[in-house]
Amino acid sequence: MSFFLFHVSIICNAQSYQFTFNNKPVQEALLQVAQTTGIHISFDHNQLSTYSFSGVIASKNIQDVLTRLLAQTPYKAQLKHNTWLIVKMTVGETIPQNIQGIVYDESSGERLPYASILVSNSAQALSSTPEGAFSTLVNKGDTVNFKIHYLGYALVDTTIIMNSPGAHLKLGLKKKQQSLQAVNIVRENLNVVDFNGEAGHITFNPYRFSDLPNYGETDIFRALQFLPGISAYENSSELNIRGSSSDQNLVTLDGFTLYNLDHFFGVFSSINPNVVKNIQVYRGGCDSSYGERVSGIIDI
Repeated sequence: MSFFLFHVSIICNAQSYQFTFNNKPVQEALLQVAQTTGIHISFDHNQLSTYSFSGVIASKNIQDVLTRLLAQTPYKAQLKHNTWLIVKMTVGETIPQNIQGIVYDESSGERLPYASILVSNSAQALSSTPEGAFSTLVNKGDTVNFKIHYLGYALVDTTIIMNSPGAHLKLGLKKKQQSLQAVNIVRENLNVVDFNGEAGHITFNPYRFSDLPNYGETDIFRALQFLPGISAYENSSELNIRGSSSDQNLVTLDGFTLYNLDHFFGVFSSINPNVVKNIQVYRGGCDSSYGERVSGIIDI
């Protein structure tokens, strides 16, 4: 009988380990675990040579890694004097089974990484790998409850009786659908231009000034040039209503008469359009203050 003591002088930090084996002899898998984790493992090479292991093992606990690796053998791992001994179990001892599974989207079949899995029999909180796989140890004949949580998916709560060794579970999750109550937004439809019943009277709403073509900043008088009966001249913001000159117009702001509204080619507005609520345009009228006839009245 020959014994092997394998030692690697690597400091083992508290980290998560993941091993993938494909029908690998158990003794070779144990050597790989020792090399990766830096632990001491002592085992009988000849006795373990008849066993092999296939699957994925992901855990932060070294004992859990070794137990899953030896799940299909009559051997167990126990720690003595800073060395893991692989010894044969006594008659009547329960042999834990390594149960593997995947978590996936039921509709698309896409695997879901880092899903939260709660195993009731051992109070374990597992997390699926980036490929959506997981594994855990259970005793034969145990009734195990799995609860799988994943953001945006409905909870899966299932109970399974473990009778077959090496079971492979496929747990599909459905996307969670949430219905929101309908929200009705009601408002009046504001027209840019409102033609009143009175002849020559137009109401202009300035809330759509930014949609009109302009050169420079938004200009009230350049916008009024698009109204019928008002002439538009290039590079000018003057208002020529019904063919009259611009000095024959009466412009009032909150009842105050405004003079000298000409400005540099309409690039800079003489009135801030953000403070204007509406504009009343009368194409032809009379100044009641002076009793004089004017070509147009603009009330801002």
